[in-house]
Amino acid sequence: MEETEARIARNSGGQPAGTPLPEIARVIEKVRLHLSGDLQDFRDVAVDIEKVAPFARRVYGVAREIPAGETRTYGEIAEALNRPGAARAVGHVLGRNPVPLIIPCHRVLASDGKLGGFSAYGGQATKARLLTVEGAAFGRWRGQRSLIL
Repeated sequence: MEETEARIARNSGGQPAGTPLPEIARVIEKVRLHLSGDLQDFRDVAVDIEKVAPFARRVYGVAREIPAGETRTYGEIAEALNRPGAARAVGHVLGRNPVPLIIPCHRVLASDGKLGGFSAYGGQATKARLLTVEGAAFGRWRGQRSLIL
């Protein structure tokens, strides 16, 4: 069965099922490295967000520019978009983020430095873990490196 599948894939210019395309394999490797502590820059990963609203595209664009190890607040993103009263709207957009980590919404905190929400699997625990892997400060430690592991 595997030989047949491989032959069909080869003859059609495709790849056998279960084999990711090279571009996808590269992203998977970057994610693996990042989560093991070798921080990666995901800004070069193409993300098709053309079908999202213009405000959401702008929010995602600002979030993608936050470097690993740094955080911003929902309000700071709203201010960067010249919408100083839109912190809650920023939070709603980030809550619908289609590709967490690639669009690093985990780097966006509440105004008091607390985690705020995180809609990806594991919720706030996952958000805290990602920030810890990246060496970012959060909670009462915002403004300095977190010592929490």
